[in-house]
Amino acid sequence: VAADCIYMSITVLSGVSARFNIDEISLLKFYTACGQKYVSELADMDMAAVCFSKASEFRKSAQAAAAETEGGKRAFAKALFDLAIGSAECAWERNDTKNAEDLVADASEYLQELPEECEYLASVQFNFGLFAYRAKDYKRALSWLERCMVTRTLACNPVMQSSKQA
Repeated sequence: VAADCIYMSITVLSGVSARFNIDEISLLKFYTACGQKYVSELADMDMAAVCFSKASEFRKSAQAAAAETEGGKRAFAKALFDLAIGSAECAWERNDTKNAEDLVADASEYLQELPEECEYLASVQFNFGLFAYRAKDYKRALSWLERCMVTRTLACNPVMQSSKQA
């Protein structure tokens, strides 16, 4: 309901967004956060998918808005990273493993811009590997765990940089 209210305030009521400074990046983040709540706390993958789909609708307009603000490129990259990871988790829960793999690959494209997310992405990959292992899908489990190790050892990973210094 809240997501529909926000969307209506932007599309139908138009002026409301100007008064409350609701921009496209904020909407992308809002719908992504709603989707993440549906995945992690409410276990409603259908509603999560709706929220992630709605967030994706703001991708182009958010990119244009991000280009106009200082720090916007990074905020946009973070919003898309979160959207990709949330969508991947939803896809995994819906047993759409191919889509989950594609979405995790999409998320990895933002690691140069967001090096602090390397460990988080690696933990998602590790968990997918663990779930596949428990499902006795050993080939897929090995693939996810190998991706986890690659992500953990990326040069942009701040954890790896600090361990090299030690």
